[in-house]
Amino acid sequence: IPEDFAELLLSVLEFKDTVAREVMVPRTQMKAIEIGTPLGDVLESIVREGHSRYPVFRDRVDQIEGILYAKDLFRMLKDGMLDGDLKDAQTLDRIIRR
Repeated sequence: IPEDFAELLLSVLEFKDTVAREVMVPRTQMKAIEIGTPLGDVLESIVREGHSRYPVFRDRVDQIEGILYAKDLFRMLKDGMLDGDLKDAQTLDRIIRR
């Protein structure tokens, strides 16, 4: 068995011993983004918090619309796929994964 494949198998076996509370974030500590947040503010939050994924909600944090992957936003910015000013809040709806 190739070494990298063996490492993958070992990590899967170790994962079965992981308890949900070890990997979950309490809702009160969750860093979530409201869907209407201007992209400039979203980018500032990503840089400040340093997470790769953010739940995106509408109105209340219990109403999750999808997940924002920071890499998706950065890729769209790099590729010039976002129109207009970064303050355009409507574009966040197009970026999240549902």
